[in-house]
Amino acid sequence: MNAIQEAKQLYSEYRFALSIPNAPLGEAKDHIAKQLAMREVESKIVENESILAMAKIHMDARAVMVLDARIFFLRNVKEEIQKL
Repeated sequence: MNAIQEAKQLYSEYRFALSIPNAPLGEAKDHIAKQLAMREVESKIVENESILAMAKIHMDARAVMVLDARIFFLRNVKEEIQKL
């Protein structure tokens, strides 16, 4: 899955979760869904950055490479969510 697809999926999941019958959210539902998706991605970035720091301390080159790629992907997802 690419960053655009991931961003749309996260946004859609939160938007669906907020689609409660008779919910008084109205137009705010889209904004709230976007903010929740952003918060989730930001949380994952922070988590992966913490793990990356530990991998660098232990000089685990493969883990560093994988985590760098994951953080790059998550930042791209965050950018795509902002565009929605």
